Amino acid sequence: MQVEGRDFFETYAPVVNMSTVRMVMTLAAKHRLFTSKQVDYCNASVQAKLDETVDVWMPSDIKVEGHEGRLALKLKKSL
Repeated sequence: MQVEGRDFFETYAPVVNMSTVRMVMTLAAKHRLFTSKQVDYCNASVQAKLDETVDVWMPSDIKVEGHEGRLALKLKKSL
């Protein structure tokens, strides 16, 4: 419980690394600790390899030294 004047400056933000999630899921499956009936892959396309060429324009307010005007970047993986 937070106490006024003592704890209001602390921030708690739980974060997990994806490699940790994969390791826990692998161990749980190996030792049959649970069975999964549904998995939500809402980010399955993030950083997927691209089959076609995709160019992205840099925002106009970003200036790169040695280049005038806007730059186009070729994506190697999806966003």
